[in-house]
Amino acid sequence: MILYRPVGIQELVLIFNSALRAFPPRLPEQPIFYPVLTFDYAEQIASRWNTKEGSGAGYVTEFFVEDGYASQLPVRQAGSKQHLEFWVDAAALDEFNGHIVGQIRLVACYFGSTFTGLVEGHWALGRMSARDMLGRLGQLYKHGKPEFAAEVAANKAAVFVYYPFWEQFIANEASSPDVEVSQLLQSVRQVWEGILPEIPLGVRARESYRQT
Repeated sequence: MILYRPVGIQELVLIFNSALRAFPPRLPEQPIFYPVLTFDYAEQIASRWNTKEGSGAGYVTEFFVEDGYASQLPVRQAGSKQHLEFWVDAAALDEFNGHIVGQIRLVACYFGSTFTGLVEGHWALGRMSARDMLGRLGQLYKHGKPEFAAEVAANKAAVFVYYPFWEQFIANEASSPDVEVSQLLQSVRQVWEGILPEIPLGVRARESYRQT
């Protein structure tokens, strides 16, 4: 069964740290884990709610759970009949993760006006906003490709969660495409594919889920 979960930037970092294989443990004040049954419902939460609180970012993840296991989970309706979700006790989250087939996929991203990012960076990138990090990467790329590649490798989590923002709100915000920024993003992707070919960078198409 294909399920979805809207997440914020910090949860996405933890998912990335699991090699896109598991959702992180719940906090003490979060006794229930809520995957949802439709993309539309997850998109509503990510775009309308997550972008207005916390970091100002909403990401939609998609993943496949073994049908036999999923059929045993209780379905709850949260609002309208389209708002269906599974309730998984926090203590059972490890078991739930064990029934995920393949990788957790990033299939949509939304960013509010307050979004800055501020994922912990390293080396020359330090603790920078998403915009500042892209600017610094541009400077490093012009200075020398070895240094640029080393910084991408040292900041994998930040690059993973920022890349969709760079694509959506940096490369395309000008009235005409910024060739320099587009080339920079292409170079980031090339470095990424050399160091982490098993983890796709950026948003993936939903319809290709079962093909990989």
